[in-house]
Amino acid sequence: MSSQRLASFGNRQGHRMHERLHRQLITALGTIDRLRDSLQARETALNTARTELRRSREDAAAARQDAAEARAALEAHEPAEAEALQDSRRKLHRLAADLANLRRRQDEERDRARTEARAGLLREFVEILDGMERALAASTDTESAWHEGSVALKRQLEQVLTRAGVARLGALGEGFNPRLHEAVGTTPHSNQPADHIAAVVQAGYQFVDGSLIRPARVVVSV
Repeated sequence: MSSQRLASFGNRQGHRMHERLHRQLITALGTIDRLRDSLQARETALNTARTELRRSREDAAAARQDAAEARAALEAHEPAEAEALQDSRRKLHRLAADLANLRRRQDEERDRARTEARAGLLREFVEILDGMERALAASTDTESAWHEGSVALKRQLEQVLTRAGVARLGALGEGFNPRLHEAVGTTPHSNQPADHIAAVVQAGYQFVDGSLIRPARVVVSV
């Protein structure tokens, strides 16, 4: 097959991959819309929790008032009110504990919602980046406008991930870490030391805080 035919075949392959990447981008946008709806639902739940928190504060204020009244009665030497004072104090302590627990649950739910939404969105970008890298690897015409545009888009996606605090995992020669790497094979024929990465099948990604988005799929030297 002539070089012109090879270039034409490579371009057709590249254009088909470009179309698939376009569909993936549309799917990612749909996922973003679903994540936005999910965040709105969580925001509604948080608003409900804030209402409960306000009511708890009002109950706590009422309990403090009861305690103050009971204390005044106790100072007036009314034994019957002494028990009311103790009861009000116990109620106040329970309400304070409930209020602290409610605040903690709100904070945890808010943090969890943000983390899940961010991870879901960035997984979409990672999959699009995978497809872009495969398309570029299959392209034979590195001088075409499509190839140059795809390289620029790939660079932009990598910058988006970097700004979002995402680090790439899985580098040739890196020591194998079962928490960060998934071994899909081994090889005795490698220039790398034992238990080091001899080949990267698919890059992995994690947040800078150590939260794993997906492990790198690698071949390990033995």
